[in-house]
Amino acid sequence: MSSKKDKSNNLDKYFMSIAMNLAKERNGLTGLNPSVGCLIVKNNKILSFGQTGFNARLTISLHDPSENIVTKTNIFSDSTGGFSTNDIGIPSSGMIGDWKIIAYSPGSVLQFTEIVHVVSPSENG
Repeated sequence: MSSKKDKSNNLDKYFMSIAMNLAKERNGLTGLNPSVGCLIVKNNKILSFGQTGFNARLTISLHDPSENIVTKTNIFSDSTGGFSTNDIGIPSSGMIGDWKIIAYSPGSVLQFTEIVHVVSPSENG
């Protein structure tokens, strides 16, 4: 007789094996970056899956402390699966407060948010 814990553990292993296989499909295609496979699972059902690779789109937006979007850009991953942009930056005239950088891949349910605290410049420059 298997317990609920055993059944859950077997499902976890099953879902992890799918993610690992997704990652293996990208071996050698991400340069120095590790290849990654991921699943989003809810109630033992796969809602979404993805893997690293080139030409993936990422949308990045910069929000000022009043929640206004100051800059928004779309970038694509390079041949190694990496992302880089110089399009996002707090302006030198930017107001004091908490700025947000939000990044997400269109079509994904996940997003990354980073808070940047802007304080008064010192009198010494």
